[in-house]
Amino acid sequence: MSVFADLRNGKAYDIRDSKYRQEVWTEIMRCRHLCHKINAADPYETGRITELEKELFNGNLPEGSFSENFEQRSLRFCEKELEARKKGAYSSWLKF
Repeated sequence: MSVFADLRNGKAYDIRDSKYRQEVWTEIMRCRHLCHKINAADPYETGRITELEKELFNGNLPEGSFSENFEQRSLRFCEKELEARKKGAYSSWLKF
């Protein structure tokens, strides 16, 4: 069973676990690559963008869905946000 299936079934993982890290990193890189393709696409290529979005969401994008501004966040950016949040400051995009 995949890490993601295990998580959906309530299994807890230590994020330092090698299986967890490998599978999650692979998924992160897949998503970053697709976000890059979406961001680089001509905005008039709506069919291509829709196909990339469906691929990004593993075909689970409901008909008629609309999305824009896919962004890639670097790990360092996220770490800085978390540190700022610990000090009482945070960005509106990062919510817990």
